[in-house]
Amino acid sequence: MTRNHDPFDLTLASLRQQVVSGRCRPGEPIVIQAEAQRLGVSTTPVREALSWLCGEGLVERARSGGYFAPALTTAILRDRYRFRLMCLMSALKLDPALSMPASADPNDPAPLFDRIAERSGSPSLIRAYRWVSGFLSMHQSAERELIAHAPTEMQALERAHAVPGAPGLIEGLIDFHQRRIDLASVLLIATLERSASQDPPE
Repeated sequence: MTRNHDPFDLTLASLRQQVVSGRCRPGEPIVIQAEAQRLGVSTTPVREALSWLCGEGLVERARSGGYFAPALTTAILRDRYRFRLMCLMSALKLDPALSMPASADPNDPAPLFDRIAERSGSPSLIRAYRWVSGFLSMHQSAERELIAHAPTEMQALERAHAVPGAPGLIEGLIDFHQRRIDLASVLLIATLERSASQDPPE
């Protein structure tokens, strides 16, 4: 069921931005009452939004029942890049003839990757892809800063994607993700430094 412009939508958007932007630091508890006061809503939409984000992998549930921003390690980051690649490769196997017009932001792989996953037609695969992509979205700023030729990467992927059967897309996706796997420790440090430099939420 779609929910439009209600406290849940507003709370979900705000909390997602908090996490993705790095303002919720890794391992830091997310206090439900404090977030409700900050957003001017009751605790119910905050709990619902945090539960939703937990399903996306952007926050984690504590044994005590609370929530916190997920811990980050180089091994976890490498694993998530590998898993996203697996999702995309599996999607291409299900729809090898995929061919759609280019439309991606040259600095953002999400539109292209979303199209690949969604064309698979597999709800389970799409759900897994969205989960891992939600986690990786918090590292996009570091990717843009540290991978100078990221726009060129996206242009190459889009060109491969536009060809019927996308013969060069698999190799491009592997190279794209391997580059980030190799730089995982540097990307992680950049994300953590960016998080530490953020002012605390008002």
